[in-house]
Amino acid sequence: MVRRIAVGVRSDRIKPAWTLPTPTVAPGLDPLDARVEALRTLARLTWEDGDWTSAADASIRLAKLSHDPAERGEMLFRLGEIFDLRLPDAKRAEAAYRRVIQAAPDDTRALERLVALYNRGGDAAREFEVLQALTARTMPGPERIARLLRVAELAESAMSDPSRAELAFEGALRPHSLREFVGQHKVRRQLQLLLEAAALQSRTPDHILLAGPPGLGKTTLALIVAHEGARPLRMTSGPAIQHAGDLAAVLSSLVPGEVLFIDEIHRMARSAEEMLYLAMEDFRVDIMVGKGAGATSIPLELAPFTLVGATTRSGLLPNPLRDRFGFTAHLEFYEPDELQQVLVRAARLLTLEIDDAALGEIARRSRGTPRIANRLLRRVRDYALVHGGVADRDAVRAALELYDVDEHGLDRLDRAVLSAVVERFDGGPVGLSTLAVSVGEEAETIESVVEPFLVRTGLLSRTPRGRVATARAWQHLGLEPRPTVADDL
Repeated sequence: MVRRIAVGVRSDRIKPAWTLPTPTVAPGLDPLDARVEALRTLARLTWEDGDWTSAADASIRLAKLSHDPAERGEMLFRLGEIFDLRLPDAKRAEAAYRRVIQAAPDDTRALERLVALYNRGGDAAREFEVLQALTARTMPGPERIARLLRVAELAESAMSDPSRAELAFEGALRPHSLREFVGQHKVRRQLQLLLEAAALQSRTPDHILLAGPPGLGKTTLALIVAHEGARPLRMTSGPAIQHAGDLAAVLSSLVPGEVLFIDEIHRMARSAEEMLYLAMEDFRVDIMVGKGAGATSIPLELAPFTLVGATTRSGLLPNPLRDRFGFTAHLEFYEPDELQQVLVRAARLLTLEIDDAALGEIARRSRGTPRIANRLLRRVRDYALVHGGVADRDAVRAALELYDVDEHGLDRLDRAVLSAVVERFDGGPVGLSTLAVSVGEEAETIESVVEPFLVRTGLLSRTPRGRVATARAWQHLGLEPRPTVADDL
C-alpha cells in the first residue's frame, strides 16, 4: 500500500527548496501580473544584496514578461551593467545594451556604456560608430566638443578616414552662438537683428541665403540660427535633391518653426527649385496626381519653417529663387588678426599650448579661411606631439614646410600652376585647358580651387586671351619679371 501511494505521487507537486512559492493571487488579478510583481521584488533584493547571478536571471525574466516598455528597457540596461561591470561578459553586455538602443534610440546611457565597452576592448570601428550616434544626441557644449574630438581622433588614426576626421574636427570647433562667432561683423549684426525681431514677434525668421567661398562659416551660421532660436534643424544638400518628390518628402516632414539648411543650394534640380518657390512664400506645395487629362493638383499645407541656403556660386541661382530670401549675407575672407582669434579659441579647445607668434604665423598662411587655419593648427599640433617639442614659431615653420605650405599660404598645386605659367609659357597668356594639362589637373579644379586665391593675392590675372602671371608672381618664384609679356598684351 505504501509503495503504491509513493509511486502515485505526481512529481510536479514536489517543490525544490530554492523555488519561490507561488504568490497568492488576489481575486481579479492576472497570474502573469503576480509573477511580474514577484520578479520585481526578486530583482530589487538580489541587486541590493549583490547576488549578481540571481539579479541577472531576474532581470532577464522580468524583461520578457513586463508589459511596460520603460521597465523592460531598465531591466535590459541593468543586465548590461551586470555583464559589463559585475560578471564580465562583453558579448552579453553588448547584446543587452544594443537591445536597449533598439527599443529607445535616444537612450544616451546605453550609448555611453557601449562606447566605454568598445574602448576597453580596443574595438575602434564599433566605438567610432556608436560615438557618432552619441555625439549627434549631445547638446552643444564642452561634452559635445570632447566627443567630436574623439570621433576625429578615431577617424584619423584607427579608421584611416581623413574626410570624416576633418568633419568631426570642424564640428568640435564650431561656435554655437553669434557671441562666439569670430569675424563677419556686419553679417553677425544683421543676423542678430533678424533673429531678435522674429523672437519678439513670435514668428519664424525670414529665409536666409548665405553666399561666399568655401570654409568661411556658412554651415556654422546655419547651425547658430537654429541654436539661437532653440529650433530643430534639418540638414540636406542640393545634389541630394534631384527630383521634386525628394524636396516634397523633406518639406512635408518639417515641424513648425524648424530650420531647413540646404548646402550648395545652387545644385538643386530645376523642378525642385520651382516647387520651392511656393513653399517659401505660402508654406504649401502642389502635388500632381495622375497623368494627362486626368491629372489633378492637390495642395499640401506645410508647417512654417525657415530655409537657410548656402552657396559658393550665387550667380547660378535663378532670380525668382534668390528674390524669395528675406535676407542675403555675403561672407568675406578673414583678416590675419581675425584668424588669430579663431586659432586662439581652437587651441584652447584642443588644450594646445602655443604662443601668439606661432598663431600669427599660422594665420598669415591660412588664405583668409578659418577652415584652413584650423586644419593647419592640427598639423602643427601633430608635429609638436611627434617631435616632443613645444608649438612655437619654429615648430610652425617646420610643420608647414613639411606640408608644402609656404609663407604666403601657397601649397604644392598653387606653386605648380604659377610655375607653369611663368616658366613654361613665359608668363602667359595661357588658356585654362592648356594650363590644366600642363600641371596634370582637371580644368575645373584649377578654375574653382587654385585661381581664386592666386587672383585675389595678385599673383595671377585673367585676361580675354588667357591667364597671365603678374610681376609679383615672378618675384615670388625668385625670377626677374619679363616686361615683354606685358608689352605683348
